[in-house]
Amino acid sequence: MKRIFYILIGLFGCVLLSTAQNYYFVTLHDKANSAFSLSQPQAFLSERAIARRIKHNCPIDSMDLPINAEYVNAIKATGASVIHASKWFNGVTVLATNEQYDAIRGLSCVDSVELTWAPLSPVRGIRKNRVVSTNLSYPNSQVQHQMLNLSVLHNAGFRGQELQIAVLDDGFEHVNTMSAFDSLRLQGRLLGARDFVNPQGSVFSQGTHGTAVLSTMAANVPNKFLGTAPEASYWLFRTEDDNPESRLEIDNWVAALEVADSLGVDIVNSSLGYTEFDDSSQNFTYADLNGRTARNSLAATWAARRGMLLCISAGNEGELPWRYISTPADADSILCVGAVKADETFSPFSSVGPSSDGRVKPEVCAMGTSAAIVNSDNVVTVSNGTSFSSPIMAGAVACLWQALPLKTNMELLQLVLGASNRYTSPDYQYGYGIPDLGSVYMSVVGNKPSTHADVRPICYPNPVETTLYVSTANAIQWQLFDVQGCAQASGNSYYIDFLRFPQGVYYLKLNQLDNVFIYKIIHK
Repeated sequence: MKRIFYILIGLFGCVLLSTAQNYYFVTLHDKANSAFSLSQPQAFLSERAIARRIKHNCPIDSMDLPINAEYVNAIKATGASVIHASKWFNGVTVLATNEQYDAIRGLSCVDSVELTWAPLSPVRGIRKNRVVSTNLSYPNSQVQHQMLNLSVLHNAGFRGQELQIAVLDDGFEHVNTMSAFDSLRLQGRLLGARDFVNPQGSVFSQGTHGTAVLSTMAANVPNKFLGTAPEASYWLFRTEDDNPESRLEIDNWVAALEVADSLGVDIVNSSLGYTEFDDSSQNFTYADLNGRTARNSLAATWAARRGMLLCISAGNEGELPWRYISTPADADSILCVGAVKADETFSPFSSVGPSSDGRVKPEVCAMGTSAAIVNSDNVVTVSNGTSFSSPIMAGAVACLWQALPLKTNMELLQLVLGASNRYTSPDYQYGYGIPDLGSVYMSVVGNKPSTHADVRPICYPNPVETTLYVSTANAIQWQLFDVQGCAQASGNSYYIDFLRFPQGVYYLKLNQLDNVFIYKIIHK
């Protein structure tokens, strides 16, 4: 009898193994026979995303084309579930059995298949920032503002208006009901939310970490707390699963970043980092931290090349054996943000650089020890971690960008680095140091009166057949782009002859005083 029992157990185990489902990233061979065209980017990018590309001189290219739907259907025909699609990496994340895995590998449209998570792996768990004290008053939250000289921008009226910020985190519990976010919701600046971990779930039902992160930028508690960008607009994306640690979370992150791009988001904050996983064979090594190995690090760099500015937490491993930053903080052309105390000395827990290829990391620092936050219980308190120094920086940079709208994302990044207090002698703890954003604004604007509220120029007629006119009392510089972001003409006149251009859709970039305006023009 016992023998039979053992046999049954063995057979049952075999059944479990054969029907077990794992997550994989499937790289496709090409984007041939796509239903989409670079000549019609409106089909896969929002108007705001196209306008951002135009503003920052970032042409639309083949990486922006969605993946081939026929290839996706072929994968689905194996019985596997398609979880995410990545146009930048030309691949899909799938959930598949062993048999489905074999079938996918045999498809002619497939280049490679990479395991990202085997759910039966033991769960290691992850470290989270913990609350260390409570009941702080408003002046304490001002410390993190004053450190960046943010009051100069706030007092000039720059509080993030017209900027869109995407937050990638573990969820945003109670943000839809907390009074600290009343102004965000009532003013229509909570633009949307999406759960990339559980598409049927709600980002507002779990994840206290994301709530605290968001608060450093967006919360407004009269006489107690004000975020660094309290009048910006926000997208909330859940990409982190608090229980398992797997490379599937990297796929979630990349998928969210691509959505942020397509929506036209300006700034991304991510207080997440990845080095070790439940399956240790998938761990990154220090040599991998070169900005070119991890998929999320590559995606971050590509997002920057599309006109977004990314703030990424350095990590909290400074006092642990690992010590170093994590992915995607090793990406190029981003702001990896470390942590300091109120007295501007280094927070020992803050992860250090450099990247494995020798680049300065972190790039900058902000307050991360006893940083003021609002927790998911709607209480103003403090917490430790680069999880908070990064969004504090992201919100502050949003205010600076609002004040200097003519700057591209890379120009703005360089201004931030150049205004940091260790710019001439960076190291691998502070990076280039703590930026003085108020001085950046004053050095560019000087004593000139603010022009951010100037009357917007009028372009007419639109649609245009022959001549487009620009009505404004100020001098202008203009550039005309096609829908792919390629410049067609430029000038400083108040009219543009369209007879020399083929019929179609164009984008007009107008520089007026300290402002930049983007108009969609239809030539018929």
